[in-house]
Amino acid sequence: MAVRSRRWAAVAACVACSCGSVVALSVKDESRLKSSSDIPVVYVKSTAPWVYCPGDLGRATWMEQGAVEEFWMPPGPVASAWRQAAFAPASYGGPGTFVRVGDFWEDYEEQETKPLRIPPEDPARATARRFLAIASAEQNPIPFRTEAAPVPEAYPAVLTKLYGPGPILVFQTSEWVLVGCFSTYSPWFSVQGQLVDTTEGRVLWRASCGGEFPTTFDWHASDLAAHGGARYARIIDERAAQCSRDLFASLALARGDRAGASDGEP
Repeated sequence: MAVRSRRWAAVAACVACSCGSVVALSVKDESRLKSSSDIPVVYVKSTAPWVYCPGDLGRATWMEQGAVEEFWMPPGPVASAWRQAAFAPASYGGPGTFVRVGDFWEDYEEQETKPLRIPPEDPARATARRFLAIASAEQNPIPFRTEAAPVPEAYPAVLTKLYGPGPILVFQTSEWVLVGCFSTYSPWFSVQGQLVDTTEGRVLWRASCGGEFPTTFDWHASDLAAHGGARYARIIDERAAQCSRDLFASLALARGDRAGASDGEP
């Protein structure tokens, strides 16, 4: 019982905290998975993306003379009063928060990115969708379910309660970022995939899609949100396609030459 409890604790920590090391799929585990049926596939609901500006260039631009008045200050007497005041209320800090007038950058950034905080498709779901499309086209595939279901968290106890004991394929966003420095942004994310066996408390396979943050900020926030977020959705789908290819290649690589071997080969 103590050994089983330790196993559960280890897999719970890895699933919940998105352990980043790669775990290869063994011959024995692959054979068992292929003899299984209807393996559940889930994705953990992603939180809102965070905004990342390399070098904090956005704030530096904001603080340039005239930028505050041009992009934030309201016209008329209110603007005049704010210019003369040392401090003013700031919405991002909550009711009763006051900051120096020059520090309204957080308010502006929050206002610009608000339409992007809820994306047209969850990055983890998009990656799972793309991954399953690739997996279904493989000869002698592992029998994953054809659609991923959302879960609030991926602790083994939660997964077991929802799906019972056995292998489960889990997708979880590890990084979800709007890379941008003023009014233009490039959505970017990384997703981790892992096969978890809740019966034995083991991670059978785990990998993350890689890549670097974008170096250009291509789209104005309003352009990404326009037309029901059509461009935003396309960018997420393109990144999910790349991510799913990386993850599936990692799964094949973890299986080594067995992925291309004939049935009679080890």
